[in-house]
Amino acid sequence: MEKITISTLLQRELKRYSDRGLGLIFGIVWGLLLLKFVPPFARFIWPIALNFIAQYEVERWKFIFYFTWLFNCTWYFFINLCFCLIYKLEWKIFERSRVHNEPWPWKVNQKEWRKQLNKTLKVIFLNNFVIIPSLVLMQAQIFGTESTYSFEIEELPDAKTFFLQTTFCMLLEDFLFTLSHRLLHIPFFYKRVHKQHHQYNISIGICAEYAHPIEFVFGNSIPFAIPCLILGRKMHAFTYLLWNVYRVANTVYGHSGYEFDWVFSDLLPFMATARYHDFHHSHNVGNYSGSFIFWDIIFEWNKDYYKHYAKIEQQSKQTKTE
Repeated sequence: MEKITISTLLQRELKRYSDRGLGLIFGIVWGLLLLKFVPPFARFIWPIALNFIAQYEVERWKFIFYFTWLFNCTWYFFINLCFCLIYKLEWKIFERSRVHNEPWPWKVNQKEWRKQLNKTLKVIFLNNFVIIPSLVLMQAQIFGTESTYSFEIEELPDAKTFFLQTTFCMLLEDFLFTLSHRLLHIPFFYKRVHKQHHQYNISIGICAEYAHPIEFVFGNSIPFAIPCLILGRKMHAFTYLLWNVYRVANTVYGHSGYEFDWVFSDLLPFMATARYHDFHHSHNVGNYSGSFIFWDIIFEWNKDYYKHYAKIEQQSKQTKTE
């Protein structure tokens, strides 16, 4: 077994960045611009939100719930609609970013695909329109109906605060997700719970929230919520909403079957990219991380992934020399 050293890890990261070509520069610029314009956008949009709350006398916790819930559902299906167009168009500009060459499920068997799609939509509806409202009402019972987060204009985050808080959320959410994900691969839980999500061995965007309700609660919702609850009123409601927007988009993208060079979040060090998670679906082994690969490295849960791509690279080099 190859001994993993700091040098090996850094070489892998440098290769991951260099493989992105010009997309690396675009991604860095895009990420920095987003970070720069978050504070002015917050100062512009938040007074409008507060006026809406005051005008319609909406309780703040209800505003957070309804806005997050409705926006998440809309946002989830909008992103998937975008990927549906990408799947349909098959333009070279997108297809060069596919993480595998396997045919999409609707091209293999349309009849079976329609059955799977109907089942998927029913599960997504259950999770979003039954499970999430139930969790929010339970949270209100436990923590009360006072807003968990700050709503004051004076407490809107600057770029540094926004970056630090979202980084904290990403790191803690990743730890909790990875832990729950690994537990779900214990045979007892896999057979009864997680196997449902793995019905998609070729991952696509819509399958991101196709999960057993138990997994949706303990593997998705709770790991997302805990970092926010820990920050409490130190976290502004605006930051919470934007973190929510990012998490939904990144989850769909991570299951899309594409890895675009210019996606800024992929440029974070030791990021678990779409290609990384797709290997977990296609091989059903290792790569348990959600956002970062730290825990996979520590416990050597990603060794099969690197062996697989090292073999592919070796075969590619041999083909070129022949």
